[in-house]
Amino acid sequence: MQSIKVQVNPGLLKWARENVGATIEEVHHKTKFKKEDLVAWEKGEDYPRITQLRNLSRVYKKALSFFLLPQPPTKDPVPIPKELRTISSKKGIHFSYKTFVAFNRANTMRLITKELAENLNHRIERKFEYVTIQTDPETLANKYRDKLALSFQQQKAWRDGYEAFDHIRPMIEGEGILVTQSSFPLDEARGFTLLDKECPLIVINTKDSINGRMFTLIHEFAHAILNVSDIFLYGDEDDFTDGHRTTEKFCNQFAGAFLVPAKDLLNHPLVKGISKSTQWDDLTLSTLSRNFKVSKEAILRRLVTLNLATKQHYEKKRKEWEDFLKTLPKRKGGGRSEPPRDCIKNNGKTVVSLVLDNYRNGFIRETDVSAYLDIKPKHLPLVEALVGS
Repeated sequence: MQSIKVQVNPGLLKWARENVGATIEEVHHKTKFKKEDLVAWEKGEDYPRITQLRNLSRVYKKALSFFLLPQPPTKDPVPIPKELRTISSKKGIHFSYKTFVAFNRANTMRLITKELAENLNHRIERKFEYVTIQTDPETLANKYRDKLALSFQQQKAWRDGYEAFDHIRPMIEGEGILVTQSSFPLDEARGFTLLDKECPLIVINTKDSINGRMFTLIHEFAHAILNVSDIFLYGDEDDFTDGHRTTEKFCNQFAGAFLVPAKDLLNHPLVKGISKSTQWDDLTLSTLSRNFKVSKEAILRRLVTLNLATKQHYEKKRKEWEDFLKTLPKRKGGGRSEPPRDCIKNNGKTVVSLVLDNYRNGFIRETDVSAYLDIKPKHLPLVEALVGS
């Protein structure tokens, strides 16, 4: 027996689809529903059955109860801020379903975190000061390294980029910024920042290399300091329009100076004594990359900034690396999943701790914890143990 049809407001179906940036064609492929049926439902010419509505709620990332509302929300269905859409469209980038979902999750996480903090009378305190674009990024980066007690000796001692990221991420979160990670197409964005006075949030793309993620984290931190929302796109900063180009140059230079301080790079045995622009081989760049826990590209960019390499040499090497990467087989997904560790990696200890504290104090249920952190209840004991360790 077929399930009953639900007389859902057709505007809700269209709003939900646009909220995840999906076309009718994409929904058709994800659900196997006929395109003419999807169109008819959005026009109110027919209605989906309850089983079909459940399938749509999964694709649209909405609770089934959403489709029982009398009217669609009045806010813009697109979760990506207009200024960020403008930046990407000028670069010819159109965001996919997965990127829309990442933005939706980030916006939801920000709202939930503010509410959970209020339950506990906890304030996520902003400890960084806003600056203007006229501020010297090199001086500012050195100031924050001193403030966070980050030394080159520490960076060099860390085993690899993952250990470095695991140490520096809490430093940035300690400044009053949420740092989460999501997976979305890397050719669309390396990360983004959503700002408000109470709960600024940085999202980093897990599809990037760990060294790439490290640079993105500090690049986006610079945007937070400037109080400018951002989407970090691939490509050269000179490709952007004037206003955004100036901001990107500032944030790239801040990230470079924070991760590879001029004094430490210039005093490195492989660099010390070199006073003019030179050609840098991959072996030298790889050693510097391992020592500072950044990519070879980030090292060479710093050498250009310090007038020890030309822009032409940088562009030549960058193209070589990009061409080499294209020859590598695509990395297959998989590997053994560790849901408790992935939960903390993706949500960050700040968010996870806040959710668990609300649960312990009776403000939310176990099902809420599972939904907020995107993890099955059976894994929660280990999540608690890892957060407390």
